Amino acid sequence: MTQAQEACPVEDFRPALDRIANATESLAGVSGQALTLLKQVETIFGDKIEQLTGRWKSVDFAARYRDFVVDYEAYVFVRMEARTKYKDALVLGLPKLTDSGQAVQALGLLARSERLNMAVAPAQKKLREAWDEAVVSTGLTVEEYATLRAFKGSTNEAFHQSSPPAEALMLLEKAPLPDDYAQYKQPLVKLLELLVEWRGTQ
Repeated sequence: MTQAQEACPVEDFRPALDRIANATESLAGVSGQALTLLKQVETIFGDKIEQLTGRWKSVDFAARYRDFVVDYEAYVFVRMEARTKYKDALVLGLPKLTDSGQAVQALGLLARSERLNMAVAPAQKKLREAWDEAVVSTGLTVEEYATLRAFKGSTNEAFHQSSPPAEALMLLEKAPLPDDYAQYKQPLVKLLELLVEWRGTQ
């Protein structure tokens, strides 16, 4: 036996070594239990997390693009004011509209009246004809505009994100869309192209 062994025998450290071994074994057991618990949580909540992630993507998409529909309607309103049928509607008694918001509201009331089989004034019908003509004159079809209106109506007005149309168009063309909004891509692209062109002429 060496002098070092005599001065510091291994037996003196045996209890400490045993405690370290036991602690290491306990730690490994706790780690294993934690891993098992995490796997259980992932199994239970995995689908829910995926649903929430998908919902967040949908909300983000809606917030980014919904307000461009309003911008487009302002563009349509300017064109509608010059239409003969709009002037005819004024002659027939339609109150003069001051902005696109009033026009969209009047068109909404018209559509609601028709759904309820209520009488519709000739002036209201002329307004819709003038609006539809203005929409078509921008390059969109009436059906595409209706799709865009449905898109805006499906979103929550609490969510808004402001960005230039050119930036939004670039993102829309490159980024994948949430499944909920895939049907709106084509008319949105056309709408944003029109807004980019329109703002470039102002």
